[in-house]
Amino acid sequence: MTTTVCPICFSTSLSEFNTRPHAYCAKCGSLERGRLVWMVASRLGLLRPGVNFLNLAPEPFMLSYGRRIIGESLVAGDFSPQNFNASAGPIIRVDLCEDRLPFDDNSLDVIMHNHVLEHVCCSVPQVIQKLNRLLKPGGYHLISIPLFPGRKSEEDLSEISPDEKKRRFGQNDHVRLFGDDFMEFFRAGGIATGLLDLQGLFFPHELETWGIPAETLARPSGHTIFAWRKPEPSHG
Repeated sequence: MTTTVCPICFSTSLSEFNTRPHAYCAKCGSLERGRLVWMVASRLGLLRPGVNFLNLAPEPFMLSYGRRIIGESLVAGDFSPQNFNASAGPIIRVDLCEDRLPFDDNSLDVIMHNHVLEHVCCSVPQVIQKLNRLLKPGGYHLISIPLFPGRKSEEDLSEISPDEKKRRFGQNDHVRLFGDDFMEFFRAGGIATGLLDLQGLFFPHELETWGIPAETLARPSGHTIFAWRKPEPSHG
């Protein structure tokens, strides 16, 4: 049996979560997608002091271990920063549906968000486009979304009850469901082309050691990380 270890905090106490074995790290709070995005960022050289890094809906491991490495240039943003404990450090309010986000265009090296786009009450392609404008040429956009195989994507931005949201979208604060056609959102947002092939960054046995299903890189799921790099200007 493979011994699992968290690559963020090095704990060997990865426990079951929602029937998924070795899914949750009790020490740093990471789930599979969090550990994978951490290692993607690490292998791409994005976890380093001074990198201009925007983390939306930050998870506990980024507020602790991420801040420890990156320092003050890590900006944590959330729609409801008041819901975070004061010990989490500074978190600014970011409403992704606002016309103007509180950052300069071409100012960020990395934007990262896990399971955020199913919550935003406006156009996902427009949100992706707005975030991409904030990236410097050569900057990285790291995304994960919940996926429902065998279903068609659906969204409803009208005023519906939390119970209805849970019935239709799987959670009472979701406004959409990403199905087999999820790439249509990415295509409309301008990132369907330019997504990086991450399989070469890892060996399958590494993923298993970190409590991440080995097939995650080959078959899209809610654990999958999509990494897009903003093109640099052509000098030809």
